[in-house]
Amino acid sequence: VNGIHYFTAGGGGAPLHTQWYEPAPWTVYREAVYQFMVVDVNGDTVITCGVRADGTGFDTTLIPRRQGINSADIANYLQPELQVSSPGARGIRINFVSVTPATIAIYDLLGRKKAEFNYRSAPSGLHTITWHAPAPGCYFLILKTSNQTRYRRLTVF
Repeated sequence: VNGIHYFTAGGGGAPLHTQWYEPAPWTVYREAVYQFMVVDVNGDTVITCGVRADGTGFDTTLIPRRQGINSADIANYLQPELQVSSPGARGIRINFVSVTPATIAIYDLLGRKKAEFNYRSAPSGLHTITWHAPAPGCYFLILKTSNQTRYRRLTVF
């Protein structure tokens, strides 16, 4: 808490299970992975970051007490290819590291598409997307470019 990092691991040492049923309509993404979580508490903000065994990060969650997050607050916790701030009045901020066509879609937990943004040729740099969530809750942002797909969970208070 306040400067001390907490690490947790899941899975209990069991082998990775990949014999899944077909995805449900609300399934946005799934992956068989050993998961390690970094949990930081900084003042009123709780930050978690899932880390694969090879060190690559996935599934970052920010739980702020205050309304809205500035992208500078979270720059150290997200991969530089996709920096996403809380979708409050400031919108969602995404940093493209190179010029690329891109599609950004936002889904609710039931898999219903709530918004989609298409860029034919997004220039590199920071972009702000104006999106006001229809209701507080959990949403998923999916960024697709010509060479990658990135997923982020968005929590709206």
